[in-house]
Amino acid sequence: MRTLLIFCVLILSVASLRSQDIPKLRDFQKGSWLFHACQAYIRNLDGNSSGDVASTSLSRECLDYVQGFTEGSKASATAFCASDATMTDTMVRVYLNYMQTHPTNMDEHRAMGLMLALRESYPYRKHK
Repeated sequence: MRTLLIFCVLILSVASLRSQDIPKLRDFQKGSWLFHACQAYIRNLDGNSSGDVASTSLSRECLDYVQGFTEGSKASATAFCASDATMTDTMVRVYLNYMQTHPTNMDEHRAMGLMLALRESYPYRKHK
């Protein structure tokens, strides 16, 4: 009887673990989405955009995300070390260049590629 009870508990435990699997990322959470939004932002910035509503909306979403991400990261002094004078436009270009050379991050969460790009270009250095 005791063995049966333990067996049932183990089966229920395994079943509950399957329901707690990591959820699949939605399209807007992926690096590929942010990459395309930031491409639209740079096209608008450089004057190479058609100016349509969809392009303008994507462009704004890139700007908002990168600005929010960098401002939020300032709370963690070890995240990356860009000076306050570093423009968001520059950070967007850094991100696009990074993602072009690291396309495996396209299916990862958008924050991962952005953080890796900024850490590579603006590494944190401890001051002695």
